[in-house]
Amino acid sequence: MSPRKLLKSLHVTGTAWLAVCAAFLLIVALRQAGVGWWVVFSLSGYSGVAFFLLLSIYLFAIFRGVTRKQMSREHPLTTSPAYILFYDLCPFLGTLAGLFSAYAFSTTTFFETSSIVVEGTLAMTFLVWIFCDPLISLAEGALPSSVASRRERIAEEKERKQIQQAEREAIWEKIRCFDQNAKTQWNQELLPLARDLAVQAHTAWSHQEIRQKALAYGARAWQLGGIACMRHLMQLVRQQIDTPQSPLAVHLPFWWDGIGKWRKPALKEVFSNR
Repeated sequence: MSPRKLLKSLHVTGTAWLAVCAAFLLIVALRQAGVGWWVVFSLSGYSGVAFFLLLSIYLFAIFRGVTRKQMSREHPLTTSPAYILFYDLCPFLGTLAGLFSAYAFSTTTFFETSSIVVEGTLAMTFLVWIFCDPLISLAEGALPSSVASRRERIAEEKERKQIQQAEREAIWEKIRCFDQNAKTQWNQELLPLARDLAVQAHTAWSHQEIRQKALAYGARAWQLGGIACMRHLMQLVRQQIDTPQSPLAVHLPFWWDGIGKWRKPALKEVFSNR
């Protein structure tokens, strides 16, 4: 097991032990106050508050201790292995302190010993995790070297974002240039085909004859540039005819059904555009 995984496991175990100690102390305090068990374990009673408190402590400990996102240059002490180890061992150190206190006070009963051990665990953990650690981190962040490192990091992040933005814009520009060049190349070959279909649509033409031409021109557009090229040919045809709702413009999407990935539109879409 790597040291990082070991520290994570140690921290999670310590947090679980802290939760058990807090729950034990809360139950003992409520029972000593004469509260019934149905109130202790009721979600609408004191246990609901206790659960919320323990959950908050647990989430704070997990995100603060396990997933530290501090920079070592800005927080040299709190990111050092020795400090992290001490941070993760705080619940167990509090337990040891509680055991030592119980021995020093010569407690005789298991209940008294357990209470002192639990109180030592909670006191040590709260003192380090809730008070000392944030204050130490704040003091570290105020050091001149930490401030300079933070400014340098922010400047590097800003520069990296600018570079990424420039790269994205360059990619979009290449796409636009490629699209424009593709349409220019398509126009050279597709514009005569669109004009031919438009001319035959205005003259006496056989339905079967123009359908065969439309199929041939659609297949040619698919071979030239796929479904995007077929849509471009459709747009050119509509530009050449008098009205977008002419019989040719209406029939063409249905005639091309089955060419490549082209599929005929739904009838409701056709009639909704009329």
